[in-house]
Amino acid sequence: MNINLSNNRIKFIEGLAGLNELRCIDLLGNNIPDTAALEELQELPNLGSIDLTGNLISDHDNVVPFFSRMKCLNSIKLKNNPCVRKISMYKKNMISKCKVLTYLDDRPIMECERVVADAFARGGKEEEDRVKQQTKEDRESKEKKNRAFTDTLIEKGKIQRKLTLKRMLADRKAEKDEMMKSKGDL
Repeated sequence: MNINLSNNRIKFIEGLAGLNELRCIDLLGNNIPDTAALEELQELPNLGSIDLTGNLISDHDNVVPFFSRMKCLNSIKLKNNPCVRKISMYKKNMISKCKVLTYLDDRPIMECERVVADAFARGGKEEEDRVKQQTKEDRESKEKKNRAFTDTLIEKGKIQRKLTLKRMLADRKAEKDEMMKSKGDL
C-alpha cells in the first residue's frame, strides 16, 4: 500500500498506526520540522520508501540514527531539507547506518559505495583509503586475469584456425590426388 500526502502543509505524522502493509509514503513539500514529528513511521514494519523532499527537517543530529532504526527502509529522499547540509559526511553516514538502503535522494547506492562507507564508519578516512586501494588492486588483478584469459582464447582460436586450414588443404590435396589417380586410370 502507498500513501501520497505531498504538499499538504503537514507538520506532524499521526494516525498511521496499524497500517502494517504500508510500503511507501510520499511526504514531499510539507512543513515537517524534525524527526520527532515522524516517530510514528518507525512503527510501520514494512515501510520501504519515504519521500521527505522539501520539508523543514533541521535536527541533523537525529536524522541518521532515526532512519537507521527503520529496518526495511530501502529508499529515502531528504533533499532540500536544512538537515542535509549540516550532516557531516551525509551520504557515507546514511549508507553505513541504513543497511538495506538502495536509493538515497534519487540516486542508487552501488555496492562499492557501501563498502567504502562501511570502511569509513569502521576506521575513518584511513580505513576508507585502504579499502579503496585494495578494491582498486583487486579490480586491476581481475582485469589482468580477464585479459590473460581473453589472450589465451584468442591464441587457441588462431591455433584452431591453422589446424582447420591445414586439414582443409590436406583434404583438398587428397581429393586432387584421388582425381589424378582416377584420371590416370582412364
